[in-house]
Amino acid sequence: MRCCVFCSSSPETSEQYLEMSREVARLLTEGGHVCVNGGGKRGCMGALNAECVRLGGKVVGCIHETWVIDGAEYSGIELKLASGPNLHQRKELLLKESDCFIVLPGGLGTWDELWEVVSEKQLGIRNSPVCIINVGGFYDGFIAQMERTYQDKLLYYPPSKVVHVVNTAQEAIDYCLKELKNPVQLEVPLCPPTQEKLNILKTSFVQTFGIIAIGFVLGSLFRKTQTRFPI
Repeated sequence: MRCCVFCSSSPETSEQYLEMSREVARLLTEGGHVCVNGGGKRGCMGALNAECVRLGGKVVGCIHETWVIDGAEYSGIELKLASGPNLHQRKELLLKESDCFIVLPGGLGTWDELWEVVSEKQLGIRNSPVCIINVGGFYDGFIAQMERTYQDKLLYYPPSKVVHVVNTAQEAIDYCLKELKNPVQLEVPLCPPTQEKLNILKTSFVQTFGIIAIGFVLGSLFRKTQTRFPI
């Protein structure tokens, strides 16, 4: 499989997050899978790439050309360059190159990537497995917010339908493999009609039917009048 890993690029990343990145890299390499990521050399991304390269794994880095100029890319892996005034093209490359997604601790960029694939899955645009590895409870706040959002009826599906949460790298790999073998397509959500909308439709139908009926009656009377009193 081609597994995209969203994760931190900060040089200040905690060691427990770096160690989980290495474990993900080890399992992907041992399984003969392709590791797709942002192509950076720092943080979880750097640890992921370094371990994959050390073990002889296949890595595809999708990086914006700005960071190549700045020397932030990881050398020794296949790089696909994105250009443009923002990160949209880079995200498109990441999504295009991947058929499943594993999410490790990260900052705003990681969250942006996570929410995009989760949103597309909820809307039926994408059917790829999305799995968060909740290292040290890092994503507890996200999980709680999603549960609250579903309880307040702002999500179409329970959170577990669109994103899976585990604690270990092995669980994440196993989940992605299982889901890719037996994909489940979510139905495209439709907003249920409100009572106000139903009342409007009902009124419109009655009015339309009434106009048709009146026209039919007047037409019949006119035809009868012509029969009795021809012009």
